[in-house]
Amino acid sequence: MLQIRRILVPIDWAELSNRAFQVAASLAREHDAEVVVLHVVPLPAQMYGPPSESYLDHLLEELCHIKPSDPKTPVQRLLV
Repeated sequence: MLQIRRILVPIDWAELSNRAFQVAASLAREHDAEVVVLHVVPLPAQMYGPPSESYLDHLLEELCHIKPSDPKTPVQRLLV
């Protein structure tokens, strides 16, 4: 059987992505896996030059607010 080690969850802060995160966290807990939360900086921010450091800090802070119901579930947060 295929072993699940990581579950990738793209986040856009919509209600559906928040629910997808909770489902992924439940699966991760059942399979002793890690959840990787990914947010991609929108294209308009990149078209007008690199995003400001404060904007990126704000996005990273928002990612840190996304937490599984079981604090033992490992979560990696990526901002690209």
